[in-house]
Amino acid sequence: MAKKVTILSFFFFLMLGLVIGCNEDDDSPVGLSNSVAGTWVHDDGLEYKFNSNGTITGSAIDALNVVLVTAFNAPAQTWTYNDTHILVDGQQATTYTVEGNKLTFKNENGENVTLTKK
Repeated sequence: MAKKVTILSFFFFLMLGLVIGCNEDDDSPVGLSNSVAGTWVHDDGLEYKFNSNGTITGSAIDALNVVLVTAFNAPAQTWTYNDTHILVDGQQATTYTVEGNKLTFKNENGENVTLTKK
């Protein structure tokens, strides 16, 4: 019986260690603002998902990449962000600001794009 309890205790602590070690709160790169992480929606319904690991995904990025790949035979782009800038394929594309539930950046035409946090 003592051997069975020891083995069960070992597996309990192993599982506890895995659960604590896999906490997603520690995935944010140093200096990355948690206020940006989340899903942001444009008036046209397209979404930008600012992930806690510094990447940007979502329907807006997917749609852009489909056009690039199918219409222009160009490679898909990788979008990332830091505390002040949005980067496309590692190159600074634009700066952004967050005020309350609004995120604003300039598009390639220099026009302001405002997203609302979902």
